[in-house]
Amino acid sequence: MRKYKAIVIVTIVMTLIPFMQSCLNDYDDDLYNIQGGMPFNAALATVVNPSEVPGEAVIESDNDGIAYVVNPDKLTRLETNNLGQRIFYTYINAANPTGDANNKGPFISIDYLQKVLTKSMDILKENGDDIYGHDGINLITPIMGKTHLTLMFQILGFSSDIKHRISLVATEGTVPDANGYMAVELRHNAEGDRQEYLSHGYVSFPLSDIPGYKEGKLQGFKIKTNTINNGEETVTVSYNKSKSINIPFIQEDMSNTKIK
Repeated sequence: MRKYKAIVIVTIVMTLIPFMQSCLNDYDDDLYNIQGGMPFNAALATVVNPSEVPGEAVIESDNDGIAYVVNPDKLTRLETNNLGQRIFYTYINAANPTGDANNKGPFISIDYLQKVLTKSMDILKENGDDIYGHDGINLITPIMGKTHLTLMFQILGFSSDIKHRISLVATEGTVPDANGYMAVELRHNAEGDRQEYLSHGYVSFPLSDIPGYKEGKLQGFKIKTNTINNGEETVTVSYNKSKSINIPFIQEDMSNTKIK
């Protein structure tokens, strides 16, 4: 049996199956027995050097930095082999595929891979079109790392043919307050889809384009949401300097809702 080191603790609430924007039905072999609760290597990361050559595709983990992927075909298969794309993945350590002892890696082989919706924060201009919607959305877990704000959320949907818009929105001219916190909204536009079945999803926003980040003034966010059951709520999230982060990882056979 493989021996795994827990780097990120992932909570499996129900049996893992495909959800949201990911099309994983053809890749059941990617899922080894993680629903049993055993600890394993898992992380959020960003693709920083797309490549289809084993050992040359590079990702940067939020927890442990740079790693070289020996099976980049998995990134390509799930349409994540793109610069700046965010992923959730599990992995095992691997040997250098070229055998070059001078290239120290580290090298990894990705087992399970989940594409994370990756997009920039939007600015709502005065008198501009508001395309972001006010449909219900629950913010489950916010994680602010060094380079991205990653959010786990819940929405209601029905049709697999309609992509729901998920957006982080700030009004024009908004900057971090005196304590470094940016007032934003997590918005959901169901695009006319029926609000019926509950789905969980993830979205990740790069911090580089957000006011105050490059100047070192951005310390966190005050995120307002229109929740599904309780109306407006505001959640405060701060930069997490810890390498060990609890990531709730939930997939449920409740909806085929897709997001954009």
